[in-house]
Amino acid sequence: MLQRTIRAPALRLFLRILLLIVGTYLIAVMIHDGISRPVQVELPKGYRGWVVINYEDPSCPHLGRRGLFLVISISSSGHACTSESASKGWQYVRYESRDPEGRVTEIRQSGWGGGGLIWAESYPDQMKVERFFVGSEHELNSSWVSKPKI
Repeated sequence: MLQRTIRAPALRLFLRILLLIVGTYLIAVMIHDGISRPVQVELPKGYRGWVVINYEDPSCPHLGRRGLFLVISISSSGHACTSESASKGWQYVRYESRDPEGRVTEIRQSGWGGGGLIWAESYPDQMKVERFFVGSEHELNSSWVSKPKI
């Protein structure tokens, strides 16, 4: 019984210290890199192929807003543009398809357990253009010749 009462406070102290270290690390990352609002990329229902998003184009509109999310709507030709800058920090991105009746289907990214349909190809913080592929791995491998130039 005495051993249990000694271990419980030590465990609580260890967990508090661990939480403090993890919390400090997360705050340092947020201050250094920043955290941006989450983004929802909306694709046309059944879309397959390359997607190109242009940022900082003054002839394009601002991003839409849906609750907490910034919304990037991809056209049926696989393009979108905005006058806003791309995020420079960490950002949660959700990919969805929306049919004309408004029904939404989430599209998973590849690499996390397989089966995803979003294949990241370039990152907008390095340039003003983002490019990625939507489709199966087989479709991706067949599409390299049609990859849009950026």
